[in-house]
Amino acid sequence: MMLITTLLVSLPADFHVWLASPEASFLNGKYLWVNWDVDELKARSSEIEGSTELNVQVVGWPFGNPDWMASFGKVDFQATSK
Repeated sequence: MMLITTLLVSLPADFHVWLASPEASFLNGKYLWVNWDVDELKARSSEIEGSTELNVQVVGWPFGNPDWMASFGKVDFQATSK
């Protein structure tokens, strides 16, 4: 029973220690699972760091569009509130 408990605790513990290291800085702000392969994450570091992949976001219309401000400015709130 001790071996199973040690194995269950060591996976998240080791992952979190690695995650706090400078080597894992590319994962800052990303959503992760502790059972993911660290070597694969490191191999994809530039791809992951330069994208919104693994980000947690609340995105709704029209805010998912980078140009939402331009389209938002076209709404006439005076006309719609009457």
